[in-house]
Amino acid sequence: MRRRARRMRRVREAQLRDLGLLVLELERRGRRNPELLSRKASEINAIDDELRGIAAALREHEKLEQLVTAGIAGTCSNCGSLLGTDDRFCSGCGASAAQAAQSSPLIGAAPEPQ
Repeated sequence: MRRRARRMRRVREAQLRDLGLLVLELERRGRRNPELLSRKASEINAIDDELRGIAAALREHEKLEQLVTAGIAGTCSNCGSLLGTDDRFCSGCGASAAQAAQSSPLIGAAPEPQ
């Protein structure tokens, strides 16, 4: 989980820089595209939500089943790395997430009500 959190923080920082440069470029060219800016901001918000869920799980020593709502879909059947709900490939071994989904009960499972 810590590896996933580090990766997500790096992705978040890159997306924040990208958003800032996009705003600067749009302003420089005198253009407006609120839909694009909103979409980029919502992607960053999704990462923030996942990071908060992982941080809470690490503090409370929660099990993997409790992380589905935080964007964690399960583990890779090849190497055991965590898979995000939007991952297409495993970050640990590069296996297709669809392959890993066949053996992971969390992939595609609806989160249980709390």
